[in-house]
Amino acid sequence: MKKVGVSLPLVLVIVCIVWCTPAQAQQCPDFQEVRPNVYVARDTSGWYVNIGSNSTNQFGVTRCFFQRYPERDYYDFVWIDQTSYNPQNPHTFTIAARSAGITPSRYDNSWDFGSRGRLAAISWDKREFADPIGRSYYGSANNHAWNTLNHEFSHHACCYYDRHRTGESDLFPPASAGVSMANGHLSPWLGTISDLKTEPMVEGLMEDLPWVVDGAGRATYQVPREERLSKASPFTLYTLGFLLPNEVGGGGKFPVIKNAVWDPQTATVRGEVKRTADVDELISLQWGPRWPTAEFSQRHFRGAMILLVDMHDPETLKVGVDKWVNQFIDTTAKVSEKWHETMSGRSTLNDSRFKVPRLQTEKSQFQVGDTLSIRLTGADPNMDAQLYAFDGKNQYILPLKTKQDGTWEFIAPMGPEHIGQWSAIVYFGKDRETGGFTHTTSNSIFFEVVPNKK
Repeated sequence: MKKVGVSLPLVLVIVCIVWCTPAQAQQCPDFQEVRPNVYVARDTSGWYVNIGSNSTNQFGVTRCFFQRYPERDYYDFVWIDQTSYNPQNPHTFTIAARSAGITPSRYDNSWDFGSRGRLAAISWDKREFADPIGRSYYGSANNHAWNTLNHEFSHHACCYYDRHRTGESDLFPPASAGVSMANGHLSPWLGTISDLKTEPMVEGLMEDLPWVVDGAGRATYQVPREERLSKASPFTLYTLGFLLPNEVGGGGKFPVIKNAVWDPQTATVRGEVKRTADVDELISLQWGPRWPTAEFSQRHFRGAMILLVDMHDPETLKVGVDKWVNQFIDTTAKVSEKWHETMSGRSTLNDSRFKVPRLQTEKSQFQVGDTLSIRLTGADPNMDAQLYAFDGKNQYILPLKTKQDGTWEFIAPMGPEHIGQWSAIVYFGKDRETGGFTHTTSNSIFFEVVPNKK
């Protein structure tokens, strides 16, 4: 997992210099939509398929995708599954961090890929949802595939800690415990306690372990069987914006383990419960409470599923491209269902019932004295929402309600006090009639206010 983030203007310059040039020199893959939200990209150049955690070729694939489909700037995530084998593990590049509290800073590099404030993450794996050659679990569409995709997509917001605070916390295991914790994942200690009577032992989506504790306070974790679907733990759901802190559960939910010993023969960790932690302690190790809270945060997402076909790979061509494509179509059919189940019904993926509102301004730069107009379109009528404007230092919240035609507009003159670089985004609350969350978040917009040149 790699995370991009410095100040926005600097990042955009670096990204374009380092990442854009090689891709622009290559012919883009030939894209074809084979099912809604499912695409096949045939790479005849042999360049784009060289994807891995130490490569940026997936950036080129994503950029080519939005060049081919500029009207489809409604995807939060892009998943790239390639047919040629690569020994590197799946990974995610976080393209934008639009929430506060769960990351050290906010940034948005989506514009470098042809998205206008919508794209949040690019994920990659090899032969996860298609492999007619039949290697192990690859392409079998069992829960390994769903667990991998749900885990990688969740990296757009989960799970990061302030390293200056975690070093002194016993919530994180020492190296001697035999389990590791990389930033971007929950501490293995933070799995919920299961008594196996009311709930099965299910592994947490972000590598938090499920513990069984006996009456003497001894804790045991055994690696769950692969066929089980990982579930997002309550704290993961909080981090993603699907639960309020007081809905996560207090003390007793998060055991802090001591004297942990790893038994590789039985794939078991044994230890003792030193104490229990509550959600406030976990939040104290981040950068403050999550914003926006679950009352307004995004619940509905869209992901583009792309099969990158290596047209020079002998194994790919031996079994026939059609077999790869047909298997990819079949195995990705349950992406929405498995995401919804993993998130305990609190989020959707690729559910066409939910609209994607659009936020825009007529230009990107305004002079002092100009009139700024921000317009929202594509929403349902009479929806409660909040516009958040951020000038790099301070955040301003403007409650709003959409009109009968699903639009809303903000108009204001720009004064000297507005000079600077701004971003804005709209988060929607619950529907007045159903009480449910019926919208995705709008895209982010960026504009600059400069002194009057006259």
